Amino acid sequence: MSAGGGCPRPTRLLADWVAEAVCRSLAAGGVRAEVEVLESHRLRTTLPGVQPTAAPASI
Repeated sequence: MSAGGGCPRPTRLLADWVAEAVCRSLAAGGVRAEVEVLESHRLRTTLPGVQPTAAPASI
């Protein structure tokens, strides 16, 4: 799941990298996998009470 609002964010790039590595690993064992990407910014109307928040600042 990625929450990026525009250009690819580091979390999205990491998710893409992990998904690709998992699919390659499964394929090496003869298993076919399919990945579906869900981007939370496109689900805003579906998830009205969910808003991204920043982590609390360190004191």
